[in-house]
Amino acid sequence: MIFDHTGWLVADLAAARRALDALGEFAYSTPCLDARQGVEIVFARDARGMCIELVQPVGPESVVAGLMARHGNGPYHACWQSTDLTADIERLENAGHRLVSEPAPAPAFGGRLFCFLFHRDLGLVELVEAPASAPDQGT
Repeated sequence: MIFDHTGWLVADLAAARRALDALGEFAYSTPCLDARQGVEIVFARDARGMCIELVQPVGPESVVAGLMARHGNGPYHACWQSTDLTADIERLENAGHRLVSEPAPAPAFGGRLFCFLFHRDLGLVELVEAPASAPDQGT
């Protein structure tokens, strides 16, 4: 698996971008609405390729609304690309991770499947199918 990005929960994408810009230069993706999850997503990439996914809940039914209410803005997951999602899920479950969302198409990743797993000693981990060609790390 290849590390892809860190996900940051934010209340306001525009405000988060302004705050991030104070830390360095970033290229931003076009915002992507994931209606199924109730989130709007923007990827920010620096010149070295480091990627941050800014995730804003959209409405009270958002999958991250409760997390935002409890913890506010901040990092909340790390994502890896997987070339064999089924095998990697099984391997991680055998290592103590618990699948918390079944694989589903991700609008932010061009429809590639993604899922979340949780480990009590690590926290929330996202897996996303690697693209057919070279890894794209969130864009």
